[in-house]
Amino acid sequence: FVVELGSHRNWLEGNVVQTSAGQAVRVEGSSNTMVLANEFAGSSDVGITMTAAPGSVVQANRLGGGGDAGVLLSGGTASVVRFNAFGQSSDAGVILEGMSNSLVKGNSLASAGDSAIVLRGGSSDVRVIDNTASHSSDAGIFISDGAANTVRGNILTNNAHGIELSGGQQNRVEFNAMEANLGLGIEISQSAGNTVFGNTMDGNLQGGIWVDTEATGNTIEGNAARGNGGDGINVVSAGTVVRNNLARLNQGWGIYAAAGVVDGGHNGASGNAELAQCYLIACSDGSDWQAPVRPPEPLDPLELGLPDMSAVGPRSLRAGRARPSRRRGR
Repeated sequence: FVVELGSHRNWLEGNVVQTSAGQAVRVEGSSNTMVLANEFAGSSDVGITMTAAPGSVVQANRLGGGGDAGVLLSGGTASVVRFNAFGQSSDAGVILEGMSNSLVKGNSLASAGDSAIVLRGGSSDVRVIDNTASHSSDAGIFISDGAANTVRGNILTNNAHGIELSGGQQNRVEFNAMEANLGLGIEISQSAGNTVFGNTMDGNLQGGIWVDTEATGNTIEGNAARGNGGDGINVVSAGTVVRNNLARLNQGWGIYAAAGVVDGGHNGASGNAELAQCYLIACSDGSDWQAPVRPPEPLDPLELGLPDMSAVGPRSLRAGRARPSRRRGR
């Protein structure tokens, strides 16, 4: 399917494409395209690619077995990728490149050949909300640059890493769960002014949170790191604030900080392999620590008026609201 050069407001629904020599769907220079409840498998290229296609929606599709990424959105704004089920792919599951004010929500991703979800090319103000990703060859979620992105409520298990910020600034990572990843739960490098709040890192093989020397001025607050293979929280970036975190039963330090890290107080640690529990951070035993509570997730403005259909969870492709006709395009 090809939509290009000013062909606006197209609707692709209910199609099944088992194999294609290129992309299953390609949209270029056209706005407000809906790709809904299709099944795409065996594309030799990216499954769905949209370039300069603002206001587009990719929802409730099943994608797998592609020769490249599952979905690639580039050079647009106000677009949505939600409630899709992604199977094995040779590259990332979802890539947003040079996108702004967009939403990636409620997708299920498994066995991506790279990171499951990637923000790159200066993508900003992207909300990555309530996705699940497992068995990815790289991070569950990877942000290479850009600013003011939000990563919230995602469950990331058995990936190479959980979440990786490698560039960019002023991103917010909150209320995510990273479990049993082969590397770190959260890694921050060459990235400034980020907030890491209310996350849980349990049983990751290399450690819970790691913030390197070139990641300055970040805030690490309200996180729990338990049973990780290295340090629970390791921060070596000057000017980063470490406040109200809990680290228990990790195989290294509970919390390790380098000179110049700001001790924000109220941190706790116990049962970690290093007897001192914390280095250059004052820690209690954490017995009075309370986890932050995530508030209810509001409906994103970009979701207003979208169909109630999903390829993920208890709702099936056919369980959405009634459609006025069986037409596939309109």
